[in-house]
Amino acid sequence: MVVEVMGRDAGWLALTGGVAGIALAVALGQGVDQWVARTGQQLFLFSGRLLGGALAFSVLLGAAAAAYATVRVVRLSPAEAIRRGA
Repeated sequence: MVVEVMGRDAGWLALTGGVAGIALAVALGQGVDQWVARTGQQLFLFSGRLLGGALAFSVLLGAAAAAYATVRVVRLSPAEAIRRGA
């Protein structure tokens, strides 16, 4: 039960962080593009494939981090957890 809740929370956190990071990147990229548009250049191109890949990478990285933390917690004995103050 605890492992399931930790995984679900980590998944939502990774997804939310990925969406927020992508939104910030797109906003900054568009701002820079508007600034350099006076020279007739475009520096950033955010394709759907790139954004989807970035979101998938964020979720997979969050899942890997949650799995690593969960494995460490599960392997910890109750006496060691008490000793460490966890």
